[in-house]
Amino acid sequence: MHNNTCSARIRSLYNTFSKKEKTIADYILKNLENITSMPISQLAEELQVGKASILRFCNKLDFNGYKELKISLARENPVEKSLIYSNSSNSLENLLDAVTAENIATLQVSRQKVIPQDLTKAADILTHTDKLLILANGFSALLGEIAKYKIMKLGLNCETCSDYQFQCFSIANMTAKGVIILIDLSGKLGELKPLIDLAKSKNIKIIAIVNYEISEITEIADIVILTEATESPLKDGELTTMLSQINIIDMLYTLMAQKQNESQLKRIELFEDLIINQNSK
Repeated sequence: MHNNTCSARIRSLYNTFSKKEKTIADYILKNLENITSMPISQLAEELQVGKASILRFCNKLDFNGYKELKISLARENPVEKSLIYSNSSNSLENLLDAVTAENIATLQVSRQKVIPQDLTKAADILTHTDKLLILANGFSALLGEIAKYKIMKLGLNCETCSDYQFQCFSIANMTAKGVIILIDLSGKLGELKPLIDLAKSKNIKIIAIVNYEISEITEIADIVILTEATESPLKDGELTTMLSQINIIDMLYTLMAQKQNESQLKRIELFEDLIINQNSK
C-alpha cells in the first residue's frame, strides 16, 4: 500500500482513469463523509454502475476491496465542509479557522506523499549542478520564480523563463552537469516535449514536481516529487497545489542549505546586510 491517503491517491491517479472510473472518483471525492457508511450496493445504484466496476476501481488504488477503501477514507477524518462553509451558521472566526485548517491538511497530505530518499537524491543532484533551469509555464510560472529566489540564495546558477526561445537557448547551452526542474499541474509536456527530448539526449537530469503519479512528465523524469491539491467550495485546486509546491521547494532548499553548512549561513548574512543597508537609505 502507498502511504498517502485514499483521497490523495485518487487525485494523483485521476488522469489515468477511464470515464467510468472518473465518475466513481468524482462521487467519492464529493461525498467523503457519506462513503464510509455507504454499502457498495448503494454506491453502485447511485452511480448506475456495476459492483464489479467499483471493485476494479478499488483494486486500481491498491485496495483489497471496497471495505478497505472505506476504512482508509474513515481514517482521513474529513472536515464537514457543509458546516464549515455555511455563511449562516458560522462566525467569521470559525470560517478563518476552517480555511487555515484546510490549508494545513493539504500540507500534511503533501508531506505524506514525499518519499524522503527521492527528496534527498534531488537535493544532492541540485547541490552539485553547474546550471539549473526551472521550467514552469502558466500558473506554475509563479512557483518557478519562488524556486529561483530560494535557490539563488544558495549561490547556484539558476534560470527560469517562460519564453520558448529562451528555454531553447538555455537547454542548448547546458551540459550533462545541468539539471532541469519541471513544475507542472497537469503532468503533460505539451510544447515542452522537444525541449525535454533535447535535454534527455544531453543526459541532463530532470526533477519533476507534479500532481499526478502517472503522466507524461513522470515517465521521463529522473526524480518525481508528488504534490497535493485539495479543492474546496471557497478555493480552487491551483491555490492548494501552490501551497503544496512551495512546501516542497522549501524542503529542497533546507536540505541543500544543510549540506552547505557554514558557507550558507555566511551567504545569508551577506544578503541580509545588503538588504538592511538598502532599506536604511
